[in-house]
Amino acid sequence: MAVEIPGYRRLHAPRRTASMVALNISGRFSNPWLGRCASLLPVALITACIAHYGVNVPFADDWDLSSFVSKAVHHKVQLRHLLQQHNEHRIFFLRLVVAAQAWLLPQWDLRTQMFLSVALCSLTAGNMFILIKKTLSLSSGVRLAVGFCITVLLFSPVQYENWIWGFQCAFFVPPLCLSASWVVLTSNMRISAKFWLSALLTTLAMFS
Repeated sequence: MAVEIPGYRRLHAPRRTASMVALNISGRFSNPWLGRCASLLPVALITACIAHYGVNVPFADDWDLSSFVSKAVHHKVQLRHLLQQHNEHRIFFLRLVVAAQAWLLPQWDLRTQMFLSVALCSLTAGNMFILIKKTLSLSSGVRLAVGFCITVLLFSPVQYENWIWGFQCAFFVPPLCLSASWVVLTSNMRISAKFWLSALLTTLAMFS
């Protein structure tokens, strides 16, 4: 179909509209197993990249944790060490993870923190899937297509520096806490339970 505009050349309407493209994409996810497997592809890609490119060598802020690792190995960690300020924030969660590594693993391996980033981001994606199911009235195909797009965005290789830098695992905690608080607030819990759980998640995010 052509659109006539005086003084301008003829403009042809696009053959495929955005809604048609969206329906075509969602149709490919009509098979639930196919949609779930497709959503796991970005996770597998980032995991493979970490396994291939991740190295157990401290970088930048990782060196600031070396003294804390020494205290953790010799079981001399106190609460004040966990709450000690690092630059403009307090990395309580990350120090707790490093202390657990020192106590449970033979050595401090930064690749463990890299894979922890994948786990934290996967939990965030899971929260987003729950929110999509609870708040949007979509067919299963469209819901899986939206979930796939969210997974692609969350596990984007663009932030490769975050994936292969152990220290950055702490920065995946606030999005996880935020999405978890949304799940809590949209649940059928009592108001008091929602308040205290959201406050706990906010505190965890603040000290990460």
